[in-house]
Formats: sequence, structure tokens, C-alpha cells
Amino acid sequence: MLREAVLMGTLTGLLLLVGYALGSYFGDPLAFVQGALILSALFNFLAYAFSDSIVLAMTGAKIVGPDEEPELHSIVEELAKEAGIPKPKVAIVSMPIPNAFATGRGPKRAVVAVTRGLTEVLSKDEVKAVLSHEISHIKHRDTLIAAMAATIAGAIAYLAYAARWLWFLGVPSDDTRESAGDLALLLSALLAPIAATLIQLAISREREYRADEGGARITKNPFALAKALVKIERAVARGSRVRLNPATSHLWIVNPIRGDAFAELFSTHPPTSKRIARLKKLAREMRAPWDDRELERLSPPLPRERASASAKPGLEQALLRLLLEEGEVSSNAIPGLLTSRLGLHASDAEVREALERLIASGHVYIKDSFILFSPFGTYTSYTLALTPKGTRAARRLRNGR
Repeated sequence: MLREAVLMGTLTGLLLLVGYALGSYFGDPLAFVQGALILSALFNFLAYAFSDSIVLAMTGAKIVGPDEEPELHSIVEELAKEAGIPKPKVAIVSMPIPNAFATGRGPKRAVVAVTRGLTEVLSKDEVKAVLSHEISHIKHRDTLIAAMAATIAGAIAYLAYAARWLWFLGVPSDDTRESAGDLALLLSALLAPIAATLIQLAISREREYRADEGGARITKNPFALAKALVKIERAVARGSRVRLNPATSHLWIVNPIRGDAFAELFSTHPPTSKRIARLKKLAREMRAPWDDRELERLSPPLPRERASASAKPGLEQALLRLLLEEGEVSSNAIPGLLTSRLGLHASDAEVREALERLIASGHVYIKDSFILFSPFGTYTSYTLALTPKGTRAARRLRNGR
């Protein structure tokens, strides 16, 4: 809790810094600091009042009653009683990949949602372990903390975006603005959103570790949660296409639409291997059963490790052709463009792995990145383009050489 309090305080400090920089630029720092705080308060009110209903709509989750899912309701009721909180509502997401999330501003207004795949792929003990993780989130009000962090970071991003445009356009005119504020405005506009992103993601990762521990203590079975994490990670890594709003990715127990291409630093979740290592340590402390050999059987080499043998034929060549035609492309638009322009169907994981190989070989580079904050998470997209080496290779492919 102390670490999260420090991080939240740092986020608030960044917000005030951007407001002060804007105010220095316009000659009234105090007014802009007050405006930044008002903007943050407005965003936090929206997150507090409406986050649960908006998240359910964004994920397509449907509330179900005990008559529709009696076993799920029984497990949730048992875990909530053990955790000492009111029983949350239960929702189902029609998605074949196993996963789950919790939302709501507190224990008295909370929802636990699971995908259809969770009950089909995991054993009862593993489902119980996953639900205990989500109950722990609810007990510690993690969903509210995450929403507040996202809203403060969002306010920073919006102010910084406005600052960049004001500086670029030279508004107000040179004779009315404070020249001493130019540098402060530019630095805060460029650096504050990056720092806010890192802090927000650090808060998200920290609460995942805490929910793992809290859930394992509720069930007294850390190994069941470790097995569930491995199975969910494998299902995600296999590359089945999921249609979800990226802004909800931080909510799930395992990010259902993530890849490892752009470094752990920008991930909303800790690596599964680190989560399992912590659970193993907890199991030793609790004198609970643990079987490393069973985990090894559950987690053979992931598709990324077999990429050279299982890569879709012609995908890298198709990506080079697409980038040559388009000039630059958003990473999120590539799978759809491959289908509509070239008639090639590829999963998100296959595209991700092919792009990683092209980046590593010097054919493609990341030209720009885009980060959009909302009260419910962070949406990130990368703009990709060809290097001179990639352009030459793409032209040879186009000319049939």
C-alpha cells in the first residue's frame, strides 16, 4: 500500500507539474494548477460513478443469475464469505479463451466476470483460484485504485497534448506569453505522459502481485492459481483472435490481447513466470503442496519459441508489401489490412511474431507510438514503417526478383 500511495502521489505531482508549466507559459501558474486539479477530480468522479457499467459494456459481459450458472455463483459466494465481503454479481463473457476480471468501485458494488473458456479449460480448483484472485481485487478496492490512476494519467496526457499543440502553434503570440515558460512547457509536454504511463503500469503490476497472494491465501492453494495462470497464458499465446477493447486489457487476470514485443516495462501485467515464482515462495511459507514437474508438463515451449518452424508462409513478405504500399501502418490495423488488401488471414500472434523478426532483422522500425488514456485503462498503438533495407527488399518482392 505504501508503494502505491507513493506512486499515486507522484502521479498527482506530475499533473501539477504540467499545470504549472502551462501556467508559466501563459503567465498564471496558480490558475492552471487549479484547473489541472479540477480536471482530475472530474475524471475521477466519472470513474467512481460509472466504471462498472461501462466496463461491462466494453467487454460484452452479461450478468447471470444463480439459476443460469449455479456452480459459479456457489464458488463466488463461498470465496466472498471467506474474504469477508458481500457476494459480488457474476457475469459471463462469450469468449473461448479462459480469463476473468473484476470491476466496481468497492465490495458493495462489484462484479466478477469470467469467460466461457475459463470453465471449459480449467478444473474446478483452478476456476476457484482465479475467482479468489478477483475477489482479492474487490476486497482491496484495486479496481477503484486502477481507475483513479488511469484518470490522473489521462488528465496528464490531455494537458500535455494541449501543451504540445500550443507550443507548436505559438499560442498565445510572442508578445503576450512568458518566454521563460517555453522550455518548461515543452519538457513537461514530452516527458510527463511517458512518466505517467510508467507509473500507472507499475501500479497495475503491483496490484496483480497482491491479488495473487490474497487469492492464494483465501483458497490456501497457491499451486492451483499457478496452474491456472500457466493454462491461461498458453491459451493467449496460441494466438486465437480476440475482439476486445484494448483499454480493458489491464482488468483481466492475464492480458488477453498482449504480446511481449515491446518490452516488459510497458506491460500492464507482471510476467507470468515472476507471478508463479512468488506463488511458489508463498506456498513454501504456507506449507502448501507444490509440484514443479506438473507445471513443466503444462507449459511446453510457447509458439514464439517455435516461430521459425510454425510461421505462416509468406507472412513476412506480405507485411513488407503492405508497408511499401501504405508507407506507414498502425500495428492494430495490420491484421485487417492483410485480409482486405492481400487476402491473407493471420492471427494477432502470427503478425506480432513476424513483425518482431522484421524489426530484429532491420527491415521494419517503430516510427511512432500512440497512448490514449481513459478512466478504464490505456490503449497503445505503434506506427510501423520500412527501413531503407526493408524498402529495397519490398521493391524486389514487388518486381518479382
